[in-house]
Amino acid sequence: FDVRDSGYANLDNKISKREFVELHTHLMGMGNADFWVTRIMRCYIPRKEKYNNKSGQSKVFYPFKNLYKATSVFNIGSVRKFSNEEGIYKEYLKEKMAYQLESLLFDNNSNSIIKSELRRNDKTDQDENIVGIYNSDLVDLLQNEESQIGNKGLLAIVRNWFQFLDSSGKFPSINDIVQTYRGNFTPRFFPMRFTMRDCIIYSCPEVLSILLNTILFRYGISGVNYIEFSVSVKDIMSNIFVNITDNVFDKKYLQLFPSHDYKDISDNTNPTEAFSYEPEWRKFINYYEKSKGQRWTFLAAFSRGQLEEYPTRLSTNHSPTNSVSEMFSYDNSDNILAYLTHDMLIANLVNEILTQSTNRSPDVTNFALLRVYASHLCDDSTITKMYGEHIKNIKNLYEDISTERVDIHRLNTYKESVVGLDWLGDENGFPFCALSHKEVNKFVLCMKQFNPKFGIRVHAGEGVMRGTTLNEEFRKYENIKVYGSISLMEYSFALHMYTLMDQIRRIIWNMICIKFEKDDKLNIIKDITHSTDDEDKEDISYSYNKFDLFSRNYHGIFEVGDINVRIGHGVAFLYGFNKDREFTFIDNKYAFNESKYDENLNSHNQEFIKDIAIFRQYVLRKYKIVCELNPTSNHMLLADSFNKEKACNTRTLKTFIAARLPVTLCTDDDGIWAIHKCKQHHFHISVPSEYCNEIENENIEDARYIDMLVYYGRKASFIDDKKVFKHKFEYENINFYEPIPDDIDWYLDIRQNEDNAEINNSSNSTNVPHIVPSEIINEDPV
Repeated sequence: FDVRDSGYANLDNKISKREFVELHTHLMGMGNADFWVTRIMRCYIPRKEKYNNKSGQSKVFYPFKNLYKATSVFNIGSVRKFSNEEGIYKEYLKEKMAYQLESLLFDNNSNSIIKSELRRNDKTDQDENIVGIYNSDLVDLLQNEESQIGNKGLLAIVRNWFQFLDSSGKFPSINDIVQTYRGNFTPRFFPMRFTMRDCIIYSCPEVLSILLNTILFRYGISGVNYIEFSVSVKDIMSNIFVNITDNVFDKKYLQLFPSHDYKDISDNTNPTEAFSYEPEWRKFINYYEKSKGQRWTFLAAFSRGQLEEYPTRLSTNHSPTNSVSEMFSYDNSDNILAYLTHDMLIANLVNEILTQSTNRSPDVTNFALLRVYASHLCDDSTITKMYGEHIKNIKNLYEDISTERVDIHRLNTYKESVVGLDWLGDENGFPFCALSHKEVNKFVLCMKQFNPKFGIRVHAGEGVMRGTTLNEEFRKYENIKVYGSISLMEYSFALHMYTLMDQIRRIIWNMICIKFEKDDKLNIIKDITHSTDDEDKEDISYSYNKFDLFSRNYHGIFEVGDINVRIGHGVAFLYGFNKDREFTFIDNKYAFNESKYDENLNSHNQEFIKDIAIFRQYVLRKYKIVCELNPTSNHMLLADSFNKEKACNTRTLKTFIAARLPVTLCTDDDGIWAIHKCKQHHFHISVPSEYCNEIENENIEDARYIDMLVYYGRKASFIDDKKVFKHKFEYENINFYEPIPDDIDWYLDIRQNEDNAEINNSSNSTNVPHIVPSEIINEDPV
């Protein structure tokens, strides 16, 4: 076989053994346009409403404010507020948006379908009339349109509410991707593709159970045996969460938790918990059986964009030596002008730091100054001011679990199904992260009592702007302001990355202290960091300043998954990587050589490049922090993959492997950009499709690289993989970088014969079905 054939064979073998995991997916980003439009809007909702017509239950309703966002008409929430003319200006804008919406959707039918509904406003706690349209009326419009030959405009718009498609509602071309989507997280990605889902879930929360049933079956036929879904922490804390997860499959498969197979619970003493029960939604729509042995869990997600205060400028009495509380001036997030985007706020802050710090020593470079301010942005006092609501939710969740103040079923679902925390959202302009806060650390410590692998995932290094890579002539003739030879955007990128790296270091440091305290090895930290015996343990746990000293001087080996921290995406951490500069060939192995980065350290941004290289070595490699690479997501959304000196969006996986950074492949939102199948094979859908495309694109140069990527995914999961996969993971050592013989142990530290459970291929290996439902694979089901 050549590389491709052997790679496909290895891939098919792993599908048949169901060895894949999916670590990076968002529940509300799942389900493509066929699922939401064909199955839910046009099939399930009309049938349910007809069945419930006599009971007077409310119908699915789409308010205008959601329609504005879904169709990319002006969003009134993001329009500049005028102090004196706000009322008149808002009234005019509302009518203007309604006019545009009418021309897009209603086609002379607006008088008959525009309705109002009385709803409770959560902010004011008052009932108010909301204008919009009912799902039944929208479905009638779609049916009327289908009767007109060649007229599919409305259907194309509605399908685009849920999935990245072209203007005709079909799969986008490369031109659509580049011109419309790439780099546009907002509004083309969020909230446009999510807002109508919220309307449906508001009236029919059981649709989430249908969604889980469908996508878990889809994962099952693609060989994915373990999935971690990211779900909003507010949804997890809501009353409907347990009910949704309990009604995904028939009760004959379940005891208390959706992730347990009933066949695995042989010692059940309460037979009433195992009676045969079917979810009520099965009356109205197709049901898929649970894949044998499949397990899924949830990450409680926090959005980095939901902050109360934003540090927009330096305070009048700022100084790097002052207390953090005196460092910044903040603006309420509601008062930030829409045209002044958040990345511009970061740029404004950087400009103040560089121009107002006049009393510093001549030896303190601009990058060194940014490192100091980044550390202040990561301090608990700053995070509390910015993300007070998130910290409050963490405290409430901690109280729910530690004091057992919720009912036992809900409490057990938390303990069993919630395996980690997730920090997500549009990163550009939001480098901050609240998950390093001490209140989060208390919660993690509590959850590790029930699941020792409870972890934290941070979306980082995704969609960040590093500054143009065009030549100096562009900057010269376009009058781009520079500080020395470096532009404001480049320095803004540096502050962004310094803040990210600082937050991730703090999170890892907290996890190290939890691990060492649990293992009774806290004295090791004291010895290496020169802590005194009378120093309080809590002070040691939250002392970030000791991190670098510990990382450089502790020579113990960390295995993959020991720290229980992962990075979603992480592509920006490839910035400045050069294999020949980063590694030195010593004793028949490549070793990190920091001194090479000291050459020409004062030229351009070499100091910053060295800082990222140190982060790669003493954080990502040292603690084997796995990055979750999402090739299709990167192709659709990212304008830059940071793996070249010039801006590009190619060869990201190949660069991760060359940099010896732990990485695994995931799908991200396999619904908004539906990964139906690879170019070559009908049954390579979802996660295997990502692997197959990387083989086809020659980013996987050896079939055994697949073993490496799958191994990382399994070991980095926030659950004991031995509970999910019953057979041993057999791995053959390979030579990654000639002329290094058998260097795989240095890089991966993978053992061929891992002490897993007994091999049981007969009960855990299922062949891929030859016939797969068209709605699961095809873009347009019959």
